[in-house]
Amino acid sequence: MAACASGTGQPAPSGTDPSRDKDAVTQTPEGAPGEADVGEAMALDALPALPDEGVAVELDEGLVFVGLDGTVHGHVPGATLESVRGLQHAPAGLVPASDDEHGVGWLEPPTGAFWPGHQGTPLMDAATVLLDPHAGSPDAYVIRRPEEAVAQWDRDAPWWLSADHRTVTWATCPGEPGDMAACPMRGHDLDMSADLDLDPGCWVADARGDFTQLRVCADQDAEPGSWLELATPGEGPRRYELPRRGDMPPDMPTTARFLSAELSRGWILAPTLQECEVRKAALIDVDMGELHPILGEQEPLTAASLALGWTGDGRAAVLVHDGPCAEEADDPGVWLVNPTTGDSELMYGLPPDTTADAHLWRPVPGIDLSARGEGVEE
Repeated sequence: MAACASGTGQPAPSGTDPSRDKDAVTQTPEGAPGEADVGEAMALDALPALPDEGVAVELDEGLVFVGLDGTVHGHVPGATLESVRGLQHAPAGLVPASDDEHGVGWLEPPTGAFWPGHQGTPLMDAATVLLDPHAGSPDAYVIRRPEEAVAQWDRDAPWWLSADHRTVTWATCPGEPGDMAACPMRGHDLDMSADLDLDPGCWVADARGDFTQLRVCADQDAEPGSWLELATPGEGPRRYELPRRGDMPPDMPTTARFLSAELSRGWILAPTLQECEVRKAALIDVDMGELHPILGEQEPLTAASLALGWTGDGRAAVLVHDGPCAEEADDPGVWLVNPTTGDSELMYGLPPDTTADAHLWRPVPGIDLSARGEGVEE
């Protein structure tokens, strides 16, 4: 793989540029396997003790649970990654899982707790998004705290959840996500207990404790078609364009994650759409506004990469796989990338021509499914 990684996972000193760091290294496992390691079979409601962070990889064999150190803990045969109704993007954290016995729901791998989808989508501080039959409007989604409903919107309108499960954004008019450019957007921030009015086509992808918001915006009639806005109170929003290449319709980005403030330089992990409709994850230097390919300048142009989110030690998790064009990914699988050094590590390798999806799990502040009681059923 053209990219690089030390496998230490520790951030390098600020000022390091991954596209210029000649000492960056790529770490891949010895001996590429002929088939993916899926481990022992297990049940969705009887998982063994799993680490606080890892990646759930969807393969033909089922849903495979892999720790960030590459340990394969087993797989649930027939299970898939499938989000609940209406939600346009399931952020890293809880795993949106489904199988024939349990249906769609939210899985908390470290505790093994499973929250059924008919009880809604868990938010911070015991709040939930659900189609609530007790809200007085059976045709509305509701954000419900334990004692009250704090917001609601049309069940046919798309909605989005921020990476920290703190902010919910929804369209004020029904339709497809790609049609939202002229539709005013609204939201609710649970941490601030505040309603939000957002520009058309924009949703809150992440937030920070100082009320900084990372917004993803899209407009099919504009160029470049999609962009990010980093808004901080008292300052004008910074705008970062998400380029697309080739003659293709613009596409609503599906994920963007603002790295927490423990680093001296912040980075954004974001999606772009390249030639031949190939999705590619990219890193954006918040201070410089520069966009870097996730695995360096020499990664195959037609290999696709899906941004999964940030690990607790500040690495970007990315699924690299074959794109819709002829060229194959050199080393498909889940990669961990240190943005400050460009170092990268192949955490979980996949054989060529493997169809896969993946989801990063990690602790979500304010959410503990194992301690929640029964929710309100839809």
